[in-house]
Amino acid sequence: MSTIYLINVGANWGHKSIARSPIFRNGTFVYVSFPHPGRRGARSYPKEARAFVRGIDVRDTHCDPDWDNLTYGTNIGLKHVIEHDILLYWALLWDNTGDSWEEFTGDWGWYLIGALRVREIFEPGMSPEDSRYPAHVHRTRRNVHFADGCVPRGNRVFIGSLRFSRRFRKAVYFEAGEPGGLMFRTVRTETRFDLLKNIDEA
Repeated sequence: MSTIYLINVGANWGHKSIARSPIFRNGTFVYVSFPHPGRRGARSYPKEARAFVRGIDVRDTHCDPDWDNLTYGTNIGLKHVIEHDILLYWALLWDNTGDSWEEFTGDWGWYLIGALRVREIFEPGMSPEDSRYPAHVHRTRRNVHFADGCVPRGNRVFIGSLRFSRRFRKAVYFEAGEPGGLMFRTVRTETRFDLLKNIDEA
């Protein structure tokens, strides 16, 4: 049986003055990866995200997950993830009535935004060419954790199944912090306490 791991990604509460992921009235959203002010990342913010970042260079970010190629790298936790497990992503989204920073309303919530079913795992020291699947090599190269050619020490990179992985077209409200909400009805392990810790810090 596959294990589902809930992973918080994207610009978070501590970034609210410089980067926010917007959600629009029809439920669609723009994913804004977390910023690294003063630290240039391997890839810039994509064009669709730049209207929702301010006061920093658009190159100062860690663009992960890579939704186009369905890969995700991490340098913390997820040591027990194995192939066919599912990474379920949740993020802080801010209501926006238009297409710019000025149109954030100030309202926000936690939402499920995508999922990746692990098809292959790259361990520290591995390069894209070490893939067991030739079709994965190009996708893998695009992940920011391969900026120096191989997975850094303490990191892992997960390649998603193209059939069972995607960024959701519309975000799903997680009802975090609401008694009887979706989070409380579905999360049955100690992971819930990690989620509540993030909520309490918001």
